Amino acid sequence: MDDHSKCKHLHGHTAKAALHLKRDQLDERGMVMHFSELKQSFGKWIDEEVDHVMLLNEKDPLVAVLKAQGEKCKLLPFHPTAENIAKWFFEQAKNFGLPIVQLDIWESESSLASYAE
Repeated sequence: MDDHSKCKHLHGHTAKAALHLKRDQLDERGMVMHFSELKQSFGKWIDEEVDHVMLLNEKDPLVAVLKAQGEKCKLLPFHPTAENIAKWFFEQAKNFGLPIVQLDIWESESSLASYAE
């Protein structure tokens, strides 16, 4: 990626994600979905696949070096921008059957990217 900002250097973020779920009607409990169900599906995926992992484009020249050092890397077919991560998370939520309509990713308190179909 041709990035001339300070973000071109290896760095990380502690991101927050917000899923916007929608159903035509609430279930018998008065919910779209119980938070525990969300944690057992999408939350578990986040913990296993993304938490404390270096997200890298699969073509990044640092992949071999980092893997040789035993670093945990998740290789992606796209650049790990907040926008692309929001889209990726949205698609994963859909794969879990969640009634998602929008996903927001905050990579800092003032930087937000959203994805919706």
